[in-house]
Parts: sequence; C-alpha cells; structure tokens
Amino acid sequence: MGNGTLNNIHVTNSNVGLLNTGNVRKIDAAITIAQGTDADQIAHQLRQLTQAILDVKGLESSRKDSLLELVQSLSDQIVRERKQSVIMALLKSIEDRAQGLAAISTIVEGLTAAIRNLFG
Repeated sequence: MGNGTLNNIHVTNSNVGLLNTGNVRKIDAAITIAQGTDADQIAHQLRQLTQAILDVKGLESSRKDSLLELVQSLSDQIVRERKQSVIMALLKSIEDRAQGLAAISTIVEGLTAAIRNLFG
C-alpha cells in the first residue's frame, strides 16, 4: 500500500505492515458509498475515526487492528443491512476498546450521535 491516500484515508509507511490494510480499504470504500446519502454524516465520522486510529501514537498494532476490524464491520452495516442492534453492539465494542484514547473516544461520541440521528 505504501505512503498514500485512498479516496478518504491517508496511510503512511509507518502503518503499513503493522496493520491489516484490507480493513482500511474496505472502510474507505464504505465511506465513498455513504457520501452524499442519508449516511453522509456517518461517513464523515467514520473517516475521522479511521484516520485517528491510524495516526494515534503508542497504541499497539493488535489494538489498532481490533479497532479497525470493528470499524470495518460497522461501516459495512451502515452501507448494507443497517441492523440497528448490530450497529449499536459494534459501537459499544469500539467504545470499550477506545477507552483511555481521548481523541478516538471523542470521535466515537460524534459517530454515535450521527448514527442515532440516522435511526431517528
């Protein structure tokens, strides 16, 4: 993958090799699909969240991978089935794994608000 930007997410060489970049590519594709739809605000929050996970310093790669896997599953739900109970369970798991990471936790709060807004 190397240094570069997908459609929405910037990946640096320091992230490549340490992470499952397939998840990042899938998240990026879901963001692109969601843009300009009723899930546009969620797409924006997913982009911010993914970028924050990639950029956070001092976080072990296994925890980053775990967070990215959950975000990928969430993004897939947003652009496909939209099962509210599954989405809320994924959000809860992301919140739990983001504990102690202030920047990520703040974005998760915004994402949660955007998702609640979508479901009314």
